Amino acid sequence: MKDCSPDAIHRSVNGEVYIGNSCIGCGNCQKNCPYGVIQLEVKKDYARRNLWQTLFGLPESSRSESAEPQGGHSKAVKCDMCKDIIAGPACVRSCPTGAAMRASPEDFLGLIR
Repeated sequence: MKDCSPDAIHRSVNGEVYIGNSCIGCGNCQKNCPYGVIQLEVKKDYARRNLWQTLFGLPESSRSESAEPQGGHSKAVKCDMCKDIIAGPACVRSCPTGAAMRASPEDFLGLIR
């Protein structure tokens, strides 16, 4: 995408568009996406809970619910069709009725005929 200043948006050999790790969260892609599928997600670094806090529901002393967590940053996100998973998109594999499918345009035209 020409509006992506860090050149973080790429297209795989299968045609899927994905966002690389060089995203700086500027928001140009979200504003200029013709399909409206790119959003900015704020990643926040919260304090980790230890085992005792998790098991017994003890309160976290280092984090207040009203305070903004430290280390928050934005990153563009969108569905990448599970590009790193060999078995294919998780939504297709988990669809209980088989209604979700992934097909190339040529295969799709063959299916509807």
